[in-house]
Amino acid sequence: MGNTLQTPKENLAKEEEEEEESSGSSFTCEICIEPMAASKKFKNKNLCTHPFSQDCIAKYIQVKVQDDNTAKIECPGLECRHDLDPFSCEPIVPASLFSKWCDVLCEDYVLGFERSYCPNTN
Repeated sequence: MGNTLQTPKENLAKEEEEEEESSGSSFTCEICIEPMAASKKFKNKNLCTHPFSQDCIAKYIQVKVQDDNTAKIECPGLECRHDLDPFSCEPIVPASLFSKWCDVLCEDYVLGFERSYCPNTN
């Protein structure tokens, strides 16, 4: 009754979380190469599980949005092609930055269409 079917990504994420808990309460951030408490590890909605601190990811997003005006922000992991999930990032970035990122995402989405509907046919 309580059994649910899990995808391989969910299984991998759960295994890594269990391993992280059993191996200690710290990890090394791959951006700043500093040891961090496991509670400060960024989780990208089970898309990828690279060990990055929340602070480093927040700074990475800030640079991408404010300086580069980037909409879809890729994971900074080597050879990783997953995008960062905006809703996974919302709690770790300032509200103003998240709002600007959402604006950039919407603009990118709208400008991505080749044709658009015009309500005035005159």
